[in-house]
Parts: sequence; structure tokens; C-alpha cells
Amino acid sequence: MENDAQKESLDNNSTKSVGLASIIKSIPILFFLLFILLPLFYPSLFPWIIHREMYFTIIAVMLVYQVIIFIVSAVFKKPSFWVHTGYVFIIFYALFIYATGNLDSSMMFAMFFVPLISSLYLDIRVTRNMGIASIVALFLLIFLDPNYLTNPVYIIKHILHLALYSLMVFYLYKIIKDVLYQRYEKERLERKFVQINEIDKVKKIFLTAISHQLRTPLAGARWALDTAIRDENCTNKELLTEGLGKVVHSIDIVGELLKSAEYDLGDGEIKLNRKDFILTDLIKNVIHDLNFLIEEKGIDLVYEKMESFKINGDEKMLSIVITNVFDNAFRYAPKGKVFVTVERENSSAKIIVKDTGIGIDSADMEYIFQKFFRGKNAMLLDPNETGVGLYATNKVIEMHGGEIKLSSVLSKGTTVDITLPISADKV
Repeated sequence: MENDAQKESLDNNSTKSVGLASIIKSIPILFFLLFILLPLFYPSLFPWIIHREMYFTIIAVMLVYQVIIFIVSAVFKKPSFWVHTGYVFIIFYALFIYATGNLDSSMMFAMFFVPLISSLYLDIRVTRNMGIASIVALFLLIFLDPNYLTNPVYIIKHILHLALYSLMVFYLYKIIKDVLYQRYEKERLERKFVQINEIDKVKKIFLTAISHQLRTPLAGARWALDTAIRDENCTNKELLTEGLGKVVHSIDIVGELLKSAEYDLGDGEIKLNRKDFILTDLIKNVIHDLNFLIEEKGIDLVYEKMESFKINGDEKMLSIVITNVFDNAFRYAPKGKVFVTVERENSSAKIIVKDTGIGIDSADMEYIFQKFFRGKNAMLLDPNETGVGLYATNKVIEMHGGEIKLSSVLSKGTTVDITLPISADKV
């Protein structure tokens, strides 16, 4: 539908452009027709026609020539006819100006029709050449009457005319140049946009494929380690438990990548598997799974407020959200504190996770929910993360009709404020 609308818009614009070009091209025809009929019926109003026979001959020939070219170009759909005949029009207009008083003619402006019509083709070379040729033609008019060359008044007057006309042609040329540059930039950006879309699509497909490929061996490793730990004869359970935690964490990362790709490739068509569950139980389970990270980073976890109530949502997907938030808080607040608040606020559930970690640079804040973006200080502390976590978190919360806000002060810590509707009918 969008492509059809764009095509229709382009067709409409093309039709308007063709219509405008036809109107402008028909102006000289009307001009010549008008300046044949009026002098014939009201000769007293045209005392400035010095050479009457030459004038009517020039106007008649120009009118017939213009009509023929207009018809031929319309029938054969070849605008190049106009380009090649521009130089003929310059000669015609020069003779027209001479017949109406030469340097004293009030029709000097008629020459501007040539570069004006040539500008319709948006060809900078044609516009430039027509402009220069018309300037030369106007310059040569002074040599048609020897009296002009000996009169300083006419010489100065002619120089001023040429200067003004040249300025008009120059600005017309500049306008065409700017229009062509803007068109080039628009086309370049459109091509770039298409390339970026293609790259992004390939990246999503790659993420989906590689995530599926990684999931199987990781699941196998998790099963093997879990089986070994449960074995009564296991002599190094502590080391194996730590390894199992790492594998579980890797599986979570792969899951994030897979979910991220699915969200994009599915165009938001993923359906939530909603059910009622106790939010604090989910949060405690996530924190329990991340206990290895709490110990590794030396985190002091503080429960400020933990209200127990049910919410309606996709427990599995919200588990990814909570895991991402706490993983970031623990990972980027080494030897620091993490404060947790869960409370009910009217018809919404509020989760606040505040840490005393490295914080986020203010310059990075506007990009923080973009996929694959990571803050500069976060990359220095842990360069191996994917930059997908907060992107996926934001997606899941939006799908639940909620909102996530993030505030941070560099070197002082970060606060994540999540609001979720308690009931599905509030979404």
C-alpha cells in the first residue's frame, strides 16, 4: 500500500511538472500571437516598432516555428527538440529586439525566455550554454548601429543592461545548480537508506540463524553440567556450579538476540502469552539466578520496598526484562549497592532499580534504547556484551503497554523506573 501511494505521488508530481513545463513553453507562443494582433489593430500604441516589415516577418516566423516545435515535441515526446532549437530562438529574439528599437527597445527582457525555458530540463550545462549565448547575442546588438559605438551614453546604458541581464542569468543558473544538488542528495540518501535496510535485514536474519545454532550446544552444555552437579560423587560442585551459571548467562544472551531479531522480523506481530503471576516472585527468581554475578561483583543488594501483588502479563518475556535490568545493575556497579523497589501505584506496578555504579554519559542517553548501542564507559568496563538488552527490554515493556524511564549520572549510578499495567484491560 505504501509503495502504491509513493508511486501515485510520483505520478502526480510528474504530471504537475509536465503541465508546468507545457504552460511555460506556451508563453512565447502567446507572446508572439499577442504582439502580432495588437500592432495590426492598434498601430498607434506601438510607436516603438522601428522596422515594421522586419518586425512582422520576425514575429510571424517565430510564431510558426514555435508552434511547430511545440507540436513535434509533444507528439514525439522528445524534449531535446527544445534544447537544440534554443540557439535559433536566440537569433530570433536578437532580431526582434533590433526591430523594436535595438538598444532603446523596451523588449530587451524577451531574451530571458531562452535561459528560462532551458532551465525546465534541469540540465546545468544547457542552462549555462543558453545563458552565455544569449548574453553574447545581446552584447553584439551594439554593433548593428555605428552611432551607438560613438555615443558614451549608449555604451554605458548597454553595459548596465548586460550586467543586469547577466546577473539574472547567473541566479537562474545557481537555482538550477542548487535544485540539481538537492535532487542528487535526495537520490543518494534514498540509495543509502535502501542499502541500510538491506544490511539491517541481513543482520536480523543472521542473528536469528546464529542464535538458533548457538542455542542447541549451549543447552547441551547446561544439561551436562546440571547432571554432573546432581551426581552424588561429584567432587567439585562449586566450580561446576559457577560454570553452569556462565552457560545459563550465555543462553540468556542468545535468547535476547533471538528475541530482538524476532521482534523486528515479525513487525510487532508476536503475541503475548498472558497470565496472572506474582511480580515479586518473578523478581526474586531472577535475582536468585543472578546470584553468581552478585557474588562475583561484590554487590550489596538492598530491598527497599517489596509489595506482593499479581499482575497480568507474559511471565517469560517479563523475566527477560527483569533479568536485563538487574544484570546491568550488578554488572556495572562493582563493589557497589543496588536498591530494589516494587510497589503498586493505582492500577500500575512500579519497579525501581537503582545502583551506585559507573553511570551513563549524558551524550549517550538519547541512544541508550537503540539496538547494539552501548555507552562508552560500559564498553570500557565490559567489552563483551551485545548492546541488545535494553533494546529488547524496551520492546517487551511497550508490548505490555508499559513504560521504562532511565536516569543516570556519570560515575554516580543509574536508576531504571519501569511502569507496567497490572491488568490486561488497562493496556
